[in-house]
Amino acid sequence: MRGGRWLAAIGVGLVGVTLIAMFILTPDGPRRPQTSFALPTVSPIAGASRGPLAPLEESVTVVDGLYDDGLDRAVRAPTRHKNQSKLFFAHGSWWGVLHEPTSREARIHRLDWTTQRWHDTGVIVDERPYARADVLFADDTLYVASGGSSESPAHAVRVLVFTFDPATSRWSPAPDFPVVVSEAGVESPLIERSPSGVLWVSYIAAGRLQVAHSLDDTHRWTPPFLPNVANTSVQTDQVGMTAVGDELLLLWSNQRDESIYATSHFDGDSDDAWSEVITVVGGFLAADNHLNVRALPDGRVFAVTKTSLDTLPTRQPGWDQVLLLDRADGQWSRQQFGQIRDKHTRPIVVLDAEHGEALVFATAPTSGGAIYLKHTGFDDIRFPVGQGEVAIQVDGLTEINDATSTKQPVGSSTGLLVLASDDPTGRYVHLAASLGGVPPGRSPGSPPDGPEPAPAQPTDLLVETYDAFKVDDPVQPLWDAPASRANGTIAYVRRADQDIAIRLRTDGKGELRPCRKIGATGTGTVTIAADVRLDGQGPADTTLLFARGEGAELGGIRADQERRVRVSSGDGRETTNVRLQRGAFYRAELSLDIDARTIDIQLADADGRVLVERIGLPWRAPGSMVVDAVCVAAPGGRAGLGMTFDDVRVRRLP
Repeated sequence: MRGGRWLAAIGVGLVGVTLIAMFILTPDGPRRPQTSFALPTVSPIAGASRGPLAPLEESVTVVDGLYDDGLDRAVRAPTRHKNQSKLFFAHGSWWGVLHEPTSREARIHRLDWTTQRWHDTGVIVDERPYARADVLFADDTLYVASGGSSESPAHAVRVLVFTFDPATSRWSPAPDFPVVVSEAGVESPLIERSPSGVLWVSYIAAGRLQVAHSLDDTHRWTPPFLPNVANTSVQTDQVGMTAVGDELLLLWSNQRDESIYATSHFDGDSDDAWSEVITVVGGFLAADNHLNVRALPDGRVFAVTKTSLDTLPTRQPGWDQVLLLDRADGQWSRQQFGQIRDKHTRPIVVLDAEHGEALVFATAPTSGGAIYLKHTGFDDIRFPVGQGEVAIQVDGLTEINDATSTKQPVGSSTGLLVLASDDPTGRYVHLAASLGGVPPGRSPGSPPDGPEPAPAQPTDLLVETYDAFKVDDPVQPLWDAPASRANGTIAYVRRADQDIAIRLRTDGKGELRPCRKIGATGTGTVTIAADVRLDGQGPADTTLLFARGEGAELGGIRADQERRVRVSSGDGRETTNVRLQRGAFYRAELSLDIDARTIDIQLADADGRVLVERIGLPWRAPGSMVVDAVCVAAPGGRAGLGMTFDDVRVRRLP
């Protein structure tokens, strides 16, 4: 079989040489798009004349800050994956999800167009350095799907929602997010939103195409499922997804049978109602794990993909390496973007709706080096032969790779922004261009060590009210207990009419101690607050609330077997004379000064009357350098012991 396959390959090679003229295109010249797709706030430029280097005119390449300043780098290739987008345009600015180099958290950053410097907003998207995010801005809301690629539950995909306050120019996490939508890490998740408001996530997991979507609100989701179509069993490849009109379109690359497929789901249809699978590209080695999809409001779809023809010993320099796929009026076509000789990889497409052009960026060579651009009109799709125009190239940055941009159409009101990364130096680098609007500024001086620091104002790390969930919903696995301390149940319970809380209840086999990880914070102050209730007390302490750093308890509030409040700090555990009422809620607050390694502790009743207060207590683990988790615990003992907590808020103060 193997020998026969290579003989066939040789035959294909000979045939390919004779057919290569079909794929070689004449050089691109100045052209006028016959149709303009205007952005909502911009009038189309009728008959706009563009030079052969457009849109690289009035462009600037800027070397940005580090994405990991540790000796043992935890963040690598932060701008991957090919199908994801890290950038979005909103409220007159470009924003991105970039890693802050010291904490290694993925945070929302804003680009100052005048100085071309990124500003850290301090708003955390994902504290996991290995997680990679896909972002979608729609209806004045930012939606994010973020996860790692390992099969560990710690890498699971999270969906987050952020809202914007124009008065403060601040993004804020919506309560009770993130929501976990996969059991473990997956291959490069994507997020989209249908016109009816349903959120969709798609990815490849264990060699299967998977999707999940929100239900009656964005907090409640279906379990992941396979679309009811053929050819969804794949090798480790990627999926592309876009929502346009009432259609959710999936494209996926399947190296198993060397094809790229498409199917659609329409708003209002049942979960098992998908259109018949279309083979968009098929043939010998036609598929590879590179796919990036974008759509216009009128339903026109563009996608870029890569073949595996370069893996053949008989490969010819002019064969297809990167293709632009185009769907117009329901029909798919393809055009060669790059040949094998060009050594392109990791292509993405950005749609300039105002000028009617598709802008395709790709890395060359395949090991990394520079980002190249070719562009083509929507109504006259053709690319010049060759690598294209250099879009991002910097002396000293030898492995620039993984271009990423936005899902949104761009134009003169937005300009163009493309972000990439260089792993040997651990730096971001970006391209900015005007597209006929305000020219970008230039970042003066040497490349910065990182972004402009986050503003000196509080940042929410965690906001959980639980009111978006229902009593019979499974509790978010973000509250996680190790196997040795998972002896019982964690469930949503009704606190009042529309007020939901979380209750811990032991099973009599040992302690139940769930913890919620937060971004590891090594400077400033972290405040932790929660409503807590003692439900069933046993022979050991109930932990109402405590802070943790690097696996050790830093301090907190407990209740002993007689329901007396105990304060934990470096001096041990102080037992007070304050006795809790079973079934009553109290407000517990911890304030941790990280530089001083001290903790302030306060407990108040439902009327706000302070019952216990301690200031400046030393940490129980003074060697810890960070605050990275908040925990609660029901005591070991008989079955049915436990406590309830609600309205958890964690804030970071500069």
